[in-house]
Amino acid sequence: MEKYSFIPKKLFTSELAVTIRRKEDFAEAISKDLKEIYKQDLKRNEIYIEFCRDIDGDIDKTLTESDCFKSEYRSQIRAYRYDEDLDEEPIDSIDIWYNFSGNPSGGSLLNVPNDELEELLKQWLDIDGWISEM
Repeated sequence: MEKYSFIPKKLFTSELAVTIRRKEDFAEAISKDLKEIYKQDLKRNEIYIEFCRDIDGDIDKTLTESDCFKSEYRSQIRAYRYDEDLDEEPIDSIDIWYNFSGNPSGGSLLNVPNDELEELLKQWLDIDGWISEM
């Protein structure tokens, strides 16, 4: 599933920002849908799926897609398995967009068409085996 496109910093444009925004919007909607599927349909309350944005690993709910070109900005879908404590580290995560500094500087964008993203996320949850183990 790890299909990413490297995008050099010199190619950061308003068109790329729109592409990132659309991918993030879709990923956020899918993560909400999957959370409901696992909670309501499968009665899996110990599974928590969220879309989040962070800078250098610190989740910040005030970040928006307009911040996507900030250094170390990342958007991702995280999956947690928990009993009571949501402060646990995620079991796994999938980056949607990551703007990294360093050499070379640039970003990596999940290169999966939106119509395939939901199915790939379901496969990701099942392939890792942590849902079927419960």
